Parts: sequence; C-alpha cells; structure tokens
Amino acid sequence: MCYNIGLSIGSATVLCAFSAWLVFGAGQKFTPQTKAVIAGTLVGLSTMQISEAFMHADSDCSTGLNKFGSRLALMSLYVLQPIFSAAGMAAMPHTSFAGYSDTANHYGRYVWAAWGIMYLVLTCMVADSDLIGDNTFQSTALNQTVSRWCTVDKDNDSLHWRFDDANPAGIWYVYYFVVLGWSALHIEGVYTKLNIPAAWVWFIAIPLVHVCLIYVTSYWTAPASCFFGPLITALGLFLLKPKPHEYGAI
Repeated sequence: MCYNIGLSIGSATVLCAFSAWLVFGAGQKFTPQTKAVIAGTLVGLSTMQISEAFMHADSDCSTGLNKFGSRLALMSLYVLQPIFSAAGMAAMPHTSFAGYSDTANHYGRYVWAAWGIMYLVLTCMVADSDLIGDNTFQSTALNQTVSRWCTVDKDNDSLHWRFDDANPAGIWYVYYFVVLGWSALHIEGVYTKLNIPAAWVWFIAIPLVHVCLIYVTSYWTAPASCFFGPLITALGLFLLKPKPHEYGAI
C-alpha cells in the first residue's frame, strides 16, 4: 500500500528497476540463485503497487479503474505474487537452501513439495472466505453506499481493503511463507564474520520486524512499508557477503 498514486508508481518502478539491476548489472556480487529469487519476489510485489495505482487514479469509483485495481490486488496477493516467487526459485538449479549446500540437488523435490503444500493451504484459506462475491458498505469518504470493490476509504493514510475484510485469521503468516519466507531461504551468502546464513536472517527478520513494528509503534504503517521496504531490501543486500558459504549437507 502507498499514500498516493505517485508513490504507488514510484515504488513499483523502484522494485522493478532494482530487480533488473540485480539480474543484469550486479555482476558477481550475488550468486545467480540469490539474484533470481529476490528479483522474482520483488517483481511479484510490484504488482500490488500497480494495483493500488489504479485505485488512487479513480478515487471516487466513477470510471471502473478502482474496481479493476481492487480485483487485481486480490489476484496479486493470492496468484501473481506466489507465481513470481515460484518462478524466481525455479529459475536456477537449487545450489543451497536454508544455508546448506546441495550440489547434487538431492532434496530439491522436498523443498518444492513443502512449498506446494503451503500454497495449497493458502488457496484453501482463500476459498473458505467470501472474497469473490460482492456486497456493499457505507463509504465515509464518498458519503454513499458503494461496492466492496470500491477501495477509497482510508485508515491512517492506508487504503482500506473492504474486499479483503472476510480474510481468515492468520492468513498473513501462510502468505508470508508462500511468497516471502520460502524464497528467503534460497538466498546464498552470510552476514558478519560469524558467517550467519543470510537465508535465516531474512526468513526470521521479515515477519519479526513487521509484527513488532506494527504492534509496538504507529509509525510502521502499510504506506510506510511501501516506501521504506525497497530501501531496507537494498541495504540488506549490500551488506551481504558476496560468496556463498557452505554449512554442510542435509
């Protein structure tokens, strides 16, 4: 989520441009696997910013762009982002997972099986909710009754997704595993002289920082994450030691 159409477009542009630099301009600083999984995940996330640009462009739900953006946002969450993350993981042969080397690719099939199970759980949670149907609500911004696919009302400068109100409890954590967490475990490299696997740093830090900040402070809102998220991602990558480190075989 972003504050306005300019930031939505800007964030999507930064995510795609950074992904292009990773793949074509980063040279040998990152391994091909790290480049693929991060670029694929970031491009997938950019589809959400594009969705919200359509919402901001039709702030009174008069042209149909807002409803299109809302439906695209739903597709982004549960279809496009998982597909792009999966494409990033599949683009290169698995040479490591969760900090372990696997030159012979003995356990790659189990990694994909685990991801497939999590995606199936996510799909079932979505199917068990009323996200496809339509109903209405009283919009405080427009002062009239509108469709749930009219995303205009704001809470703390964040667009209120009425179409997502029926989400099952805990779905964010399943979404995290499918879209972000599993991809993070494919990152090769280490942090600090202690050779801490970067895969586990990213896997643990993303939900920990998000959950802590969203409940402890009012400054970390969805629009703030849209603005600072790409910057934090870039900083985390530049601190990554370029050469992958083997921690043993599973």
